Amino acid sequence: MRPLRLVHVASVGQSLRFLTGQLRFMQQQGFEVTAVSSPDDHLQTFCKSEGIHFHPVAMKRAITQ
Repeated sequence: MRPLRLVHVASVGQSLRFLTGQLRFMQQQGFEVTAVSSPDDHLQTFCKSEGIHFHPVAMKRAITQ
């Protein structure tokens, strides 16, 4: 049986820091965890510290009114 997949998407990698510890825990519970964010140093650093996969995807981010 394949593991369930959990994907967190954020427009900037720095936003993922709010999930510190949670994604590692989910992976330890058997989930296949991946983070998706615009490519930056935060994305790679966070995912390496959590031991999870990541996919950099360029996303535009603009102020909305």
